[in-house]
Amino acid sequence: MSTITYLCLSIILIHGTKPAEIQKAVGNADGFRPNVHKYLVKLYIDEFNSATLDYSHFVCSGSIIHKRWIISAAHCLSGDVTKIEILRQIGSKEKVLGFGIKYANHPDYIDSPEVDFYNDQNDLALVKTQKAIKLNKRIQPIALARFRAFGEQAIVAGYSSGTPLEGTVVVKRCKSPPGTRMLCTQGHGHWAYLENGDSGGALITDDGLVGVASARLEDNVSLFVDISIHIDWIQEVTGKKLVNKTLT
Repeated sequence: MSTITYLCLSIILIHGTKPAEIQKAVGNADGFRPNVHKYLVKLYIDEFNSATLDYSHFVCSGSIIHKRWIISAAHCLSGDVTKIEILRQIGSKEKVLGFGIKYANHPDYIDSPEVDFYNDQNDLALVKTQKAIKLNKRIQPIALARFRAFGEQAIVAGYSSGTPLEGTVVVKRCKSPPGTRMLCTQGHGHWAYLENGDSGGALITDDGLVGVASARLEDNVSLFVDISIHIDWIQEVTGKKLVNKTLT
């Protein structure tokens, strides 16, 4: 059985204490180009644990696909979520873009600690913002890619509690199990791989958002949810129609 690692950052908050410093994002990173990743956001997620009566604080990544919608990973939002704060960070500067008022996990995703590639291929969540995000030349939604990108060079981008990072990958078919519809990349040499804080992050090509970061396996194999097979669900939840490749 493969070992799978989900990449939300979890920090327990007790009586309002500040979260501890956590690891960097994309492994084998090549820096970060804000002008390329105008869509990328950081999600601070508060979750209440009724058993311990404590609040957990999660850090995940997300992508703006519309001024009222963020796409991320369902496993980041599978608990008793009490707050979703949406931020944009460049270097040490952080700006609050808004708050999520509701979210929708993919109906075929089941929250489970077990390794299940057929479940993880539905590891998607959509967050609706309280107010429209103020778009400008530095903050823009990303296009949704209609087609898979097997064999193409792509960029993976994500957050941790520090500076956002990006890295180069090649998109491949996942070797196992048979029939899985996820996208895979493998980090070796100068190729990048997912790290803690990257859950919900972006896999992009020239066509737009190809995948959403889900997990990392052994040997730095990274798993991404294939956007192209979920466009109908995205349109149904958001109520938006795809024009060319972008939501309007």
